[in-house]
Amino acid sequence: MDISTSTIAGAALATLVAIWTLDVFLLSRASPGEPAYIRPRVPVIGHLLGLARGGVAYAYQASASQLHQKGIATIPVIFSVRIYVVTGRSLVAGVQRAASRAISFAGFVQTVNKTWNRLGPAALARHDDPAVHAEAKAIITRGLMPGDELDRLNLVSVTEQIRMLGELAGRGEEKEIELMEWVRRVIVASNSTALYGPQNPFRDPAHDADFWTFHRGAGVLLLDFLPRLLAPRTVRARDANIARYRAYHAASGHLSASAVVRDRHALWASLGWTDTEQAGMTFGLDAAIFPNHTPTAFWCLIELLSRPELVESIRAELVTSGAVTRFSSSHILLDISRLCTACPLLLSTFQETQRIHTIHAQIRQVTRATTLTDDTTGTKYTLRPGSYLQVPSQPALRDPATWGSSPEPSIFHPTRFMTLLSQKTNSEILTPGTFPVWGIAPHICPARQFASSSIMALMALTIMRFDVESANDKTIKLPEGYHDLATVPYPKTKVHLRMRPREGWNGDRVKWEASVGEGGTKIPIAIN
Repeated sequence: MDISTSTIAGAALATLVAIWTLDVFLLSRASPGEPAYIRPRVPVIGHLLGLARGGVAYAYQASASQLHQKGIATIPVIFSVRIYVVTGRSLVAGVQRAASRAISFAGFVQTVNKTWNRLGPAALARHDDPAVHAEAKAIITRGLMPGDELDRLNLVSVTEQIRMLGELAGRGEEKEIELMEWVRRVIVASNSTALYGPQNPFRDPAHDADFWTFHRGAGVLLLDFLPRLLAPRTVRARDANIARYRAYHAASGHLSASAVVRDRHALWASLGWTDTEQAGMTFGLDAAIFPNHTPTAFWCLIELLSRPELVESIRAELVTSGAVTRFSSSHILLDISRLCTACPLLLSTFQETQRIHTIHAQIRQVTRATTLTDDTTGTKYTLRPGSYLQVPSQPALRDPATWGSSPEPSIFHPTRFMTLLSQKTNSEILTPGTFPVWGIAPHICPARQFASSSIMALMALTIMRFDVESANDKTIKLPEGYHDLATVPYPKTKVHLRMRPREGWNGDRVKWEASVGEGGTKIPIAIN
């Protein structure tokens, strides 16, 4: 039977009207007291498509106008799924106050443990036990906060960096590198050596390659929907790395590793978890550290290397502060404690890079109906249980009220933190939610001291040992970044550099050495 053109057109029109009606009257209507809904440009599925294409930045961009006026908006993703986007200062403070009562990070953690770390139902339930959670947190705190264990981690990590930069310097010949690839190798090798000890699985190139294959598809696994069909390479890479950690544990590799790795394994084993579950939790440590640490180090280096005058200033600071000391023509010492506490320009450059390049949005789940109050207007907003809440980083990191207007907050200014701290203390400048590069309370990255010292050491060693210029022309240019699950974007394009060893700072007769310096040193990084 032939179907006329008018019949097809009528059916199409009826479908469009039905979709529009569904969107307007059911899906995009706020409940009483809810923040204003932002309707999608494409009915029903518009926000879902936007999130798939734009990642964490989409929800903020889609609601920018409403956020500018009210500081809060609702993105109705599809059906009952909604995201509340919060940027207002007092509202962000309200999110922090409600965190332990009605706004939780636990749901996301459980999803990660199930889909990435392969915990079964019984292990998931035990991990959610308050006593187990408290002990796991205590292990991380003991191992990664300032003290003897962090001193050991820093020393091993920086010593490995010294070795790898020595290999690059060779006998003084100029070499070309692709910056992101080189940074990734140095950061992963140095940090994993410190964490996993002599039997470090990352010494196997296949382990490293599989980890980054997993990372590229990790977001699909979080959907927990047909993972072996939708992301087979990601699943194979995850399972291969978990299998290697099973072998690592079976060979007692963890017994000569860091306290974090050793004590976490002991905890999971004491709970009676399977070998695969124990290995999965060790694998999860990699996913928590390397995807954010690596691009942060990349942007810190390229922001520094693209400014020759800044390079010269920090070189001078490293020497005058005692962070880098030449005892003779053949012996140079890097003092980690002096590096981290006596080099304000280096630290300011590091933190300004974080401020400029952090794009992550803090994601939480609303576990029960709650109310946020805008203290400046008195307006109350109702948040519905089962919804997600997103606190974008960039609005806070570009706010002139915090960062000043000269130079503009959108411009990289290496001395910005030095200038601010000459006027006020960290706590006076950074009210809750204004510098969320390490997360927002009560969920602050526990590895922040380890990551900071590692990146600052790489910045220092690179400029002290090499003169660097673009492989294509004299000027080093910053690439654009792209968004994924990481806190900091990865570069969209490759950056090729020429590394020319500095005379007198490299060679067979020049020995570089790292020392802890003053033990238990705490880097004065800003957090809130």
